[in-house]
Amino acid sequence: MNIKDIAKEAKVSVSTVSRVLNNKPDVNPATRTKVLKIIEKYNFRPNIQARGIVNQKNNCIGIVVPHSVNYTLNNPYYVEILRSILNAAEMDQYYTFLICDEKMDEALDVAMQKRVDGLIIVSPRLENLAILNTLEKHRIPFVIIGRMRELENHYQICVDNYLGACKAVSFLIKSGRKKVAMINGPLTLNSSIERRKGYFDCLAKYNLLLPKEWHVEGGNSIQSGYECANKLLDRYPEIDAFFVSSDIMSLGVIDALKERDIDIPDVISVVGFDNIPLAAQVTPQLTTVNQHIEKKGNLAYRILHSLLEDGEIKHPLFINIETELIVRETAVE
Repeated sequence: MNIKDIAKEAKVSVSTVSRVLNNKPDVNPATRTKVLKIIEKYNFRPNIQARGIVNQKNNCIGIVVPHSVNYTLNNPYYVEILRSILNAAEMDQYYTFLICDEKMDEALDVAMQKRVDGLIIVSPRLENLAILNTLEKHRIPFVIIGRMRELENHYQICVDNYLGACKAVSFLIKSGRKKVAMINGPLTLNSSIERRKGYFDCLAKYNLLLPKEWHVEGGNSIQSGYECANKLLDRYPEIDAFFVSSDIMSLGVIDALKERDIDIPDVISVVGFDNIPLAAQVTPQLTTVNQHIEKKGNLAYRILHSLLEDGEIKHPLFINIETELIVRETAVE
């Protein structure tokens, strides 16, 4: 049973059913009563609409980031995601409620207390799976920015992290680099796991047998990139390239290389991942994998908005945005 079935039995349009579900005022009282009776007859509960019948919809969405406020607002990736969502929501006169908390269960409790209509969850970690299952159980609509293979029935806006990593490492190897280290993000993120696999598979494709210790796990900050680069260079001075799984860490890598008076890219090349605005502003400008951050945020909002307003959308469950390599100055052909 879906909205189309309800509309067919009530002999009204799908948009009329949607307006009834969302408690819109522009519905004939007799029509509203007829539609509600059919909804009750079949115990129809499509996500947020069941709540909308009982409670007034608030035109408010929650944006959940499983990090502290300080970390979120100082990370250009999250800032760009938030900007794209906020701009789109403002155009539709939707309120937004930002919840930044490393303890995601507490963050979602706050979201529910504020009676948000739905949620956009940015970069959930593997340990958040049980909480996301709870949202599903309570029929609270949400869209994930990121990839959670364990949640096959929910909308997810992803990029092909594996292919993006392959593009970066392949470019470095084809440019003559044979000793490529990787500074990765936390392996609690699916994106980090997929980028690690792309790194190692690409090395194998080109028959490069490098020490597994050349892959290190960082913390997605400038300081973390700086520290990881220094540790690797102290132990393995023969490294001639870094593939870094975020632009923000790449900035720290560049700082470490400059401090050592190592020429970029003649001696050591650097390729990042994200294409944040700073990538084109740093000196030298960062070669990076563009994952279209603004597009991800905008799509996530549009899908959630369609769920809240119409109850159904035409988008597939998984939207995989293709990456592209942006060649600037830290790695060249």
